Formats: sequence, C-alpha cells, structure tokens
Amino acid sequence: TCDSTGRGQGRGRNMQNIQGNLDLKVFPNPAEQSAKIQMNLKEKSNVTIDLFDVNGNKVNSIYNGEMESGKQTIDYPFQNIKQGNYYIKTTANGKTNTEMIVIGK
Repeated sequence: TCDSTGRGQGRGRNMQNIQGNLDLKVFPNPAEQSAKIQMNLKEKSNVTIDLFDVNGNKVNSIYNGEMESGKQTIDYPFQNIKQGNYYIKTTANGKTNTEMIVIGK
C-alpha cells in the first residue's frame, strides 16, 4: 500500500498498482514520448496528478487544479524523464488511484 505521499509503506516495498475509486487509464503503456492520462470524474473535482519513480520519490507534478465532471484527458510529454518504470498517482476529492507506466526511449 501507499501512504499519502505516494511512497510505499514498509522496507523494500514500492508503490503498487492500485485501482481506487477513479476510472483511470494511462496509455499507451509502455510509452516513448508522451502518454495520455484519462479519467472519468463523477463530479467537479480538485485533482492532483503526480509522477513518482519506483522508489516513491516524486519526479514531477503533472496537474494540480480543478476539473469538470465527465471524461478528462491530459497529454503528458516525457521531457527530461529518464527511461524506466514510474507511477502516476491521481487524486480527486480525496480518492486516489495509482497506475504504473513504463517509459522507453
């Protein structure tokens, strides 16, 4: 499991792929230059989307703001992001989902 920072709890544990209460899709996966982050919000929500490495360190803040209800899509380019495995953590109105993504160049 992950704590509120997105870091895995316990020694040797990393963030896990968690399906929470958001309808979240990250594609393509694996990705090379960019990925789309798509979610279906049941109501207008305050949303944060962050990128973490496999050790739970925050690499980048992708989005932080308000989104309308319905299907929302963000195109995220991987500028200055090294090849590897990452986690995209999305929080909307206190509900969190985490998806693993593989970035290859």
